Amino acid sequence: MEPNARQAPPWRLILLTAGLFAAIIIPFLLFGDDIERWTEGVVADVADHPAATAAVLGGLLAGDIILPTPSSLVSTACGRCLGFLRGTLVSFAGMTISAVVGYALGFWASGFTARRLREHERQLLQRLHSRWGVWMLAAVRPVPVLAETAVLFAGLARLPWKGAVLPVLAANLGVSAVYAAIGALAHGSHATLAAFAGAALLSGLVLLLFRRGVTHPGGNGA
Repeated sequence: MEPNARQAPPWRLILLTAGLFAAIIIPFLLFGDDIERWTEGVVADVADHPAATAAVLGGLLAGDIILPTPSSLVSTACGRCLGFLRGTLVSFAGMTISAVVGYALGFWASGFTARRLREHERQLLQRLHSRWGVWMLAAVRPVPVLAETAVLFAGLARLPWKGAVLPVLAANLGVSAVYAAIGALAHGSHATLAAFAGAALLSGLVLLLFRRGVTHPGGNGA
């Protein structure tokens, strides 16, 4: 019985993953255009008031974990409305708060979730996060749905934050800087797409650098 239990597909874990993805992506599918128009209207209304702009844009990014915020649009607007430096700082603060809230929500729900997963599913979740969790948190920061799902799962798996803080902060800073730079310098309909592509590339570079930094010092870079 025990070997069969270990080999059984982790259906509950699969359903949990699908449920989190659905909860995050369905609002975008249903209300994405309306949300984007509303966000652009809010940005236009407060554009002449830097403090209000920073508060609104930072708040939208901070609430991204529970709100269907078009984060790439908002982060680009940070640079367009506030300039590169202030836009980077506002985007960075908002993204970091969102990550902390997401981890806290996942951690809070971890006991409830663990009671509904089988032992081999809990072990699989722990193994995946102990091996890849930190790096995935950093690598998917510019990807809207994956970014929220990753931090929620980190909390559910109770991934220790000590090793994750630096990579996540570095990824947030890099992504925010790319979005703010393109928002400040570029104009037109392709600015957000260019910002997304640049942020994804930079985040991948951050992932590579941190992995090399961890694997090489000890001499076992396997």
